[in-house]
Amino acid sequence: MKSYAIKLDGETFSLRSDGEPEAVQRLIAELEERFDKMKRATRITRAGQGLHIMTMVAMMLLNELENLRTRHDQLGSEALDFARDLSAKIDDLLLNGPT
Repeated sequence: MKSYAIKLDGETFSLRSDGEPEAVQRLIAELEERFDKMKRATRITRAGQGLHIMTMVAMMLLNELENLRTRHDQLGSEALDFARDLSAKIDDLLLNGPT
């Protein structure tokens, strides 16, 4: 298990993970970037507001996750409908031959 450092709002947090180092580093970079972007967007300047900013980042990530899950379900449903239609057409061709 490897140790990593996450720097948010002037504080450094330690994290241990057995994930792929490159993947963990990408996630850390994304988190730091989103945190900094949210801090700039909200213009929060008081010290100790990191938890407030991180809560907003978490809500945005959860919203993105929910949207992706919804899209995944839609695509799965569309793929199933397509497969059923295709199967019916193949069955028709096998039973009746080409028209």
